[in-house]
Amino acid sequence: MTRYPGEATARPSYRLHTLGWRAFEDLALTVMRDILGPTVVSFAEGPDGGRDGAFYGDWNPDPKAPAPFGGEGAGRLVGPFVIQCKFLLNESDTLAPSDIKNEVGKVRRLVAEGICSTYVLMTNARVTAESEKVMRRRLLEAGARHVLVLGGNWIQEVIADSASLRRKIPRLYGLGDLTQVLDERHYSQAHAFLARFGDEGLITFVRTRQYIRAMEHLESNRFVLLEGEAGSGKSACAAALAIGAVDAYGCAVSFIDSPEEFKDAWNPHEPSQLFWVDDAFGAYRFDDRAAGGWARSYGLIRTAIKGGARFIFTSRSYILRAAQGEFKREAREFFDCRVKLSGAALTVGEKEQILYNHLKCGDQPLIFLREIKPHLPEVARSSSFSPEQARRLGSTYLSSGLGGGSERLLLDFFENPVEYLCEVLGGLDQDSLAALCLVYMADGGLTSPVSFTEREMAVVGLLGGTKAGVTQALGRLEGSFLLRVDAQTRPRWRFYHRSLESALAKHIGQNPELVEIFISGLTRKDLITVVDCGIIRDDASETVTIPEVCYGILIGRISELQDRYNLCDLRGFIDFLSSSCSDAFLRKLVESNGSMAGQLVTTQILRFGASGLKLLARLNGAGILPGNVRSAAIAQIFEDSTSLNSDLEFDFYWAETTATANLATADEYEELRNRVLREIIPELVDVLDGSGGSIEWSEAGEGVWQELAQHYEAAVEAYRGAYKDHAEASAGLEWTERAIRAYMYSPGLCGNDFDESVSQDDDTDGDALGCESIFDDLDSG
Repeated sequence: MTRYPGEATARPSYRLHTLGWRAFEDLALTVMRDILGPTVVSFAEGPDGGRDGAFYGDWNPDPKAPAPFGGEGAGRLVGPFVIQCKFLLNESDTLAPSDIKNEVGKVRRLVAEGICSTYVLMTNARVTAESEKVMRRRLLEAGARHVLVLGGNWIQEVIADSASLRRKIPRLYGLGDLTQVLDERHYSQAHAFLARFGDEGLITFVRTRQYIRAMEHLESNRFVLLEGEAGSGKSACAAALAIGAVDAYGCAVSFIDSPEEFKDAWNPHEPSQLFWVDDAFGAYRFDDRAAGGWARSYGLIRTAIKGGARFIFTSRSYILRAAQGEFKREAREFFDCRVKLSGAALTVGEKEQILYNHLKCGDQPLIFLREIKPHLPEVARSSSFSPEQARRLGSTYLSSGLGGGSERLLLDFFENPVEYLCEVLGGLDQDSLAALCLVYMADGGLTSPVSFTEREMAVVGLLGGTKAGVTQALGRLEGSFLLRVDAQTRPRWRFYHRSLESALAKHIGQNPELVEIFISGLTRKDLITVVDCGIIRDDASETVTIPEVCYGILIGRISELQDRYNLCDLRGFIDFLSSSCSDAFLRKLVESNGSMAGQLVTTQILRFGASGLKLLARLNGAGILPGNVRSAAIAQIFEDSTSLNSDLEFDFYWAETTATANLATADEYEELRNRVLREIIPELVDVLDGSGGSIEWSEAGEGVWQELAQHYEAAVEAYRGAYKDHAEASAGLEWTERAIRAYMYSPGLCGNDFDESVSQDDDTDGDALGCESIFDDLDSG
């Protein structure tokens, strides 16, 4: 019989035997905390003395608790409790009385010491009725007043009944059948976003202190900002948070890329919305427009949060540092909900569990696992550890450049991830490299099955591959380099992790024989985020520098994209030209493409505000901006910046960039500052003051005034930089800022229920060296 998603034909089953002994202990004690309360104690690694956990209170039956802690026939249980776990490797194993032989003597000692009245034995294995009777009798004879033997079936039933428990340990979603865990609507939601990241991410996910803090922020503040470098686990953590929210709150998840998309997607009448913004402030380099847009959307986001919506933002750390300057005053409370994900902040125990999960679920041969097993505790203590590199170690493909399993080689593997990945790429066969290049060249993913267009066949031929070989290679690369994801139209091949795409771009971009492939595969997004043309930047490790000899090829690709998308209408492309291109490239572009030059070398480019002004200044510096265009641009800037329109708004882009001083002469720049100081800033103060302004606050609706106040707030911040040496202007701006804050951030408008506590990383490491290693059963098969 066919079972459809969400059709409850059976209780969910969880593959608890795949957890490993340490993760099972964590699960068991979390179950006990869910029932008995947060005071259940777990003990650090080391000789446990017969106790993995303890509870020092008494327990009165609770009708809401599962049997034997509640329900018919449940009795009072006297403390202190001892909680002991028994983990068996094989799914078919049954816990037998002989398996607890050593525990009986420990119970006698614990009873004598007065720390064991109720003994709780928890196991992932099956327990027969006869075995349970024998074990209970022996443990009672050892002196325990109450004995509970809780088998794998009992644990699975508790998990199935508790969305809260599943949310706390999201790996459970990967160990069970989601069609049984979630109803049809929630299953469709979860399947849609898990397809973007791979179901394997849940199977190997480790509940860390960082995840717990993120979960707490999402629950109490309804907002969390996940920060970390590439490979730190931001996407996996976000996916775990999202599926937990779908399960526990019934959230509808929306992937959005911009404030504009959020405004379109937000429905005030649908409170259970979760907005997931990946790389909110730029993917590979800081996007000031995106950051500014989110900062200006602060008030609307707060309104959505008050209405029940939740938000997950992610950002690379170096990009977030640049973005923080865009968030002023109350909007900075977003950063109070920040959780930094980094290998350095993980405990040794957490890193060991991450290594164990990826190696146990990977495809490494047993001989390799035996070779590296003695060195893994030292790897877990490496300051260069990252979850993504642990995943690569579990893959034969992604670790093929390792060359051995010595401790030094393993540490090098984590310390130099890019170098090893490039070595792996260099060692791939022709068909595999061709397959990856086709995925890279495909905007939005390579359709499956591959159609092999004329352009794609040219690339395959250049690399020495074949159609049949590439088709087979795609299958081999699935789960390591690639994901095959379901799309609305047809399945597509995508890179498993963005860092893999970045590494491939660098590999082929730095190879003179392959640079044409790199350029030919550039999408609009890649062009403006990954490419540098002669400008050395701080984020150079994340970008590909195009050599000057290849400028002509790149300009050809830009011309193709211009014909298809009209790049000159995209602010991102204007930012790319002004920030990432050398004078030599700009001159060659203008000389080579007259049509595009006509759209760039014009005052019309000022419609992009500061971005357009920066480009005109760059063109002027490169000697390719005609004098009459420069003069017309200065006149346009004066007009835009020194007059209020009918909505009481004005342009202040000239103050957002130092490029204004580069485009204007010294006299022109000083005259501009003086006119704005005389004609705009006093009027701005009067409008907000109300008593002497052009209109009263009461003459317009609240929404109109909030929008105007946001505009003025942004202007104040820009003017602060332009007038930092001017005392009179600074005083007027200070008053204006107070007036804006009094209106925009009043309790009636924004509310007072946002938690302002700052998340601090706890760098202490409570793990102790024990006699039993988590890696003992790694090579058990």
